[in-house]
Amino acid sequence: MESRNVVYVSHYKGQRQQPLRNVYIPAPTLARVLRGSKLLLWRGERVEVTPERWLALPAGQSLTFVNEPGATGFESVTLSFLVQPPADWLANVTLTEKAPCLFSDASLTFCFDALVNGTEHQLAEATQQHLAMALLAQLHDTGALSLLFPGNKMTWRDRVSRYLMAEPGAEHSLEKAAQALSVSRATLHRRLKTEGYPFRQILADIRMGYSLTVMQKGCTVTEAALASGYESPARFSERFKQIFGVTPTQYRQTIKSF
Repeated sequence: MESRNVVYVSHYKGQRQQPLRNVYIPAPTLARVLRGSKLLLWRGERVEVTPERWLALPAGQSLTFVNEPGATGFESVTLSFLVQPPADWLANVTLTEKAPCLFSDASLTFCFDALVNGTEHQLAEATQQHLAMALLAQLHDTGALSLLFPGNKMTWRDRVSRYLMAEPGAEHSLEKAAQALSVSRATLHRRLKTEGYPFRQILADIRMGYSLTVMQKGCTVTEAALASGYESPARFSERFKQIFGVTPTQYRQTIKSF
């Protein structure tokens, strides 16, 4: 039986400055810079993310940032959690307006690397689950878990986002999502409408974010469009520019020389 990943791992590189806006974070995510730095605009404040200072982002954020290459370029890895920590770890959460950053230590780095490697080596789901809980336990111990999980309840937008993340480029519909989430189509439509996020908007956000990771692997714009569920590369490019502020070609040119 094929293992289901309990986290979603993405790698990003760049040889030129990468300015992006409206990058949707669909699940609680740790973002770790390995080379260079990331300049994040957070509620009017400029926040520098470095190898020593990680981002800990709750679901539902839309980020504006610039990836700045150092002498050897830019490199980062993100780890998005598709599982929830135990409810009692999230009791008495205190919301904060501070930048969503934490300083790494040897224990966090060890657990992070083990989970990333375990996921990429397709370890059994139960093994991945244990590794994910180990990292979440370390975050809980340092008091940083509330940065990722500011509440103990998932929104319906979060639920749909995590469902779509498994296969962003597949043929999706509200009916299929409702069936996967064990509710009726009408119920899911009503709950998403109450939250103010139509299904099609969530799907577009997930697919656009996925297209960034696809192009990081060297795919052409046409290949990225098809992988992200767009039949028309022109429509894909238009949507990409509208959201991120750069064209797919411009973004692709920042990664490396093709």
